[in-house]
Amino acid sequence: MATELIKADSLTYTHKKYDLLLTDPPYSLAIDNACYSRHNNGAACKEFDYNFNEQKLIDIVPDLLYENGTALIFCARTQLSKYIDGLSKYLYFKNLLVWHKTNPAPFGRESKYVNSDEYILYFTKNSKKWTFNLEHYPFKTTYYFTPILQGSERFNHPCQKPEKLIKYLLKTHTHQNDTVVDLFAGTGTVAKCCQDLGISSTSFEINEYYYNICKKRLDID
Repeated sequence: MATELIKADSLTYTHKKYDLLLTDPPYSLAIDNACYSRHNNGAACKEFDYNFNEQKLIDIVPDLLYENGTALIFCARTQLSKYIDGLSKYLYFKNLLVWHKTNPAPFGRESKYVNSDEYILYFTKNSKKWTFNLEHYPFKTTYYFTPILQGSERFNHPCQKPEKLIKYLLKTHTHQNDTVVDLFAGTGTVAKCCQDLGISSTSFEINEYYYNICKKRLDID
């Protein structure tokens, strides 16, 4: 098992191929470096969420994957059509997965329904063969229920995902000798979960602050 962390712009980097892309790109919810509360229910946004170009990601994803590879991409509701329409030209769209937060932040509760869901797009490169492990489940549905992060697992990042969710996805879509890539590492949750499961990974993070968090969390010099 190897854990590789690269401080670079993943959208312009020359990549090798991987078995699984599991990544959480910016949701494009910020306008003029501020939050657009009509779409994100007032959640805190950072400058990295401003003016993200989804097409640049769409353009590189097909070449990242081995022939039997899989892509799992977190996204906002407002990005669904862009990714599905764009990536379906090159990959096979399998499912829209939903992470349902059992304790969502109650933004806007006085005037609208509280947003408790985030989305994960599931694509495969091959129409006939890909990795999907049932483990001990008789079947797996498109919904996954878990609380948002709390306690010691939480780092100073507004978009950090729970390890429990990421490990569930890794166990479903990888074998022990597979390689995983995360193009937007944030605080390194995908890489940390890969380490815990004995899976090799490559992660990219361009922000110096979060890159250093990743180094410490992953015990990389």
